Amino acid sequence: MEDHEKQNKLIRRIHVGMTIAAVFIGLVLALSAGADYDDDRDLFLYIKAKAEAGDIQAQSALGEAYWFGQGTQQNDRLARIWWEKSAKRGDADAQYNLGALYQNKNDTTAKFWFEKAAKQGNADAQNNLGVILSQEGDNETAGHWFRKAIRNGSEEARQNLIDIGQSPHRRSRKRKMYKWKYQ
Repeated sequence: MEDHEKQNKLIRRIHVGMTIAAVFIGLVLALSAGADYDDDRDLFLYIKAKAEAGDIQAQSALGEAYWFGQGTQQNDRLARIWWEKSAKRGDADAQYNLGALYQNKNDTTAKFWFEKAAKQGNADAQNNLGVILSQEGDNETAGHWFRKAIRNGSEEARQNLIDIGQSPHRRSRKRKMYKWKYQ
């Protein structure tokens, strides 16, 4: 299960990786036109320029760069600022990152961002929203989000659903009625 969870986290990062790869390809094309390339700092500066020009994926990637200190010094405040710009424009990864940033500090804000990302199909956001809802005592709605997260590949959500006393194999009401009527 632990390996599967690592795979899910890796898959979630692929989106950001693809954005960085696209930016990198652009940088390589620029270099082939005669630009000099020193290190990841140049890639960071390219992403920053795209983000400042309004590219929503570059804004999210810039938040990641600041969060992890890739090509720049690590800076939580700037990561938050760039994720907020991207999240307000609808980027699910930035919305999830903001939810994770606020989780356990300000659960109301975390819940707000997780819900936005969850509605776009982000499995980790769906699971984390379920956790917050179950902590608030709303196990019915929590179960709804855990099931969505399971359908999107979250094994952690499966265990969380079991922990709140619900089955991950919920039958539809129509199927239950059919079984009752014809037995």
